[in-house]
Amino acid sequence: MSSIDNYMLNLIEFYDNCLTDKIPLYTAPVFCSANLYIDKDSNFIKAEGLEETKLLNLPTTISSKNRSSNTAPYPIVDNIKNMNVKEKWEQDFFKLLSSFIDYSGNEKCRIFYEYIKKGTIKDDMKDIKTHIHLDGVTPIIYIVDNATGETEPLLDDELYKKYNEFFEEKIIPKEAKKDMCLLCGKETYCIPMSKKRILPLKPMARIYAGVSRKNIVQNTFVHVVVCVDEAFKLIHAMRYVIRHNSYVCHDVYTGVFSAKGLPQNFLLTPRNLYNIYGKIDRFYSIPYIPDPDKALPDIMEEYIDEMRNKYQDDNIFILQFRSCSPGTVALTCNLCMTSDEYFDKLSTWYKYQNIYHNDFYNIYDFDTLRYYLYEENENGGVIRILDMYINSFYSEKILPEKIFQQLYKALLQTADMDFRLNAINYLANLKAINNNLEKAYIRNDIKRKSKFIKMKPLLEEISVNYSNYSSFMSGDNRRLSIELCKKVLDAVENIHDYDTPKQETTGIDDIDNKKE
Repeated sequence: MSSIDNYMLNLIEFYDNCLTDKIPLYTAPVFCSANLYIDKDSNFIKAEGLEETKLLNLPTTISSKNRSSNTAPYPIVDNIKNMNVKEKWEQDFFKLLSSFIDYSGNEKCRIFYEYIKKGTIKDDMKDIKTHIHLDGVTPIIYIVDNATGETEPLLDDELYKKYNEFFEEKIIPKEAKKDMCLLCGKETYCIPMSKKRILPLKPMARIYAGVSRKNIVQNTFVHVVVCVDEAFKLIHAMRYVIRHNSYVCHDVYTGVFSAKGLPQNFLLTPRNLYNIYGKIDRFYSIPYIPDPDKALPDIMEEYIDEMRNKYQDDNIFILQFRSCSPGTVALTCNLCMTSDEYFDKLSTWYKYQNIYHNDFYNIYDFDTLRYYLYEENENGGVIRILDMYINSFYSEKILPEKIFQQLYKALLQTADMDFRLNAINYLANLKAINNNLEKAYIRNDIKRKSKFIKMKPLLEEISVNYSNYSSFMSGDNRRLSIELCKKVLDAVENIHDYDTPKQETTGIDDIDNKKE
């Protein structure tokens, strides 16, 4: 199975495991900025603007999922302009809504349909205060029982369930084309992997399907077609990962996921987690208020143990996206590792990258690097520095010396003397972090490769003190220099006389002889 199939299948499994109750399948996210209340006799009651826009999943069709390229309406609720004007779009909207009512017999949709037919919705909502033009407002519809005062939303679980059936029976045969699905290998109704509203800060962004004008890594979704239901699951899952578990720097988003949920993203810290998402869900991310008596690495170790049990025997994926032009986003990084590998690396990462936690992120924040190093190159510097950073986590390689050289050079050009002096101290900490991280990676290599080696006589041969070696392997980086660490690793890698238990093997000829 190729890597693209692998992470796609895991995204689908992530949707099936975690998102079916949160995100209805055949829907599109739309930002709503007003509430509209009508009674059961289809009469207008009131309308009110929302202080903050609310993301609502609206039932969609295949044609309307990318509204920028066509004029297809959403079938149940649309914006005020498209539910009010006397044009073809409105006629199509009424046809779809009427068709769904005939199919489902949904009473709330019938009430809303009768109200919309009056053509008064724009006048009814003209006095609301909103930050966008009235024609573009998509209202959240509520049905009010005059007798009891009970209020119910038009879009509820029953409607979504019935709409899924309507979509599969009526919409797919009409709007999808039969093709070979990339994932299941069968000829069935398929659609291209393209969908809007992927990124949080760019609600119109979609998966890119072409050659980028900025010549970044070519998108792996080019010419990809999959089954209709799998395409919707993929986009919902991908959008959820980016919105809830990604590190964002300018136009670059780095998300982490597995088929069972969202493990801790190694690029996120308690501080920026809180700033981005406000209230933190401990189930998905580290706690914002740490125990004052414990260091962050110790808190993380406890949390990593919890996650290790939850995601046991699962694959962890790192996906990186970049907004390559207005309205489009390209996949630029796709990495996979086992859960044991990921959490081993995560433990090492927090133990050594957070030794100088506050100082580290003051200078090594990607925004700061871009400002001082890559301002002339637009976003090119961001993608390069993120790639280096991700690779240092994924492949257990230290950050290249070139980064420090560039930082020193940039600091000499800054006019802010206080910043320059502070940053030079930060760089000294960064160098120490880099050295400790390199020793940690060497320690991991030695542990893996010396499992069946008698180390004491080997260390005597290369003149390394066994006591210092034991302390180093227990986590004390002060006991061996980086040169001695590499010397031990070289000796372990070059030794051939492993004290490995050998299993008796039987050749084909031996099997035939035994049978005789």
